[in-house]
Amino acid sequence: MVLRFDEMFGQHGYIIQGKPAKFLTKPTITHLALCGFPAPHGNFDGFTTVANSLLPADCSWIFRHPNDCDNEFENHLAGALRNGDGILGVIRLNNGNCHVLPIIGYDGSDVTVYDPGPGTIETKAIGGFTFNRDCVLLTNK
Repeated sequence: MVLRFDEMFGQHGYIIQGKPAKFLTKPTITHLALCGFPAPHGNFDGFTTVANSLLPADCSWIFRHPNDCDNEFENHLAGALRNGDGILGVIRLNNGNCHVLPIIGYDGSDVTVYDPGPGTIETKAIGGFTFNRDCVLLTNK
């Protein structure tokens, strides 16, 4: 997916340490793993565009970014898990960066996320995660 960002947006698709990464030519996934993704592409609208472009043409699933996440985050969270859909949420890290995590459980107060980096599962009260109240859903078309 990161390489697809590079194909679609080139040097305007990512940043390294807050500066445009103009010096990268034909970057590898190792290079791009160090990058962030700035506006206008580094948001869930850009993410869903890239993610959907990578799905097979006959795929019955689609990534969707609801436009009412600020007010309906918990409803999207509960609905996705109840329906067996996928949901990704964003937490803000202590250093100000963001991290996208698959949400795998929610009981109305506690949220369980999977962090693919270290391969860990963590459960906390919803307020214990610094969610930015935005999400991407993976739903049936």
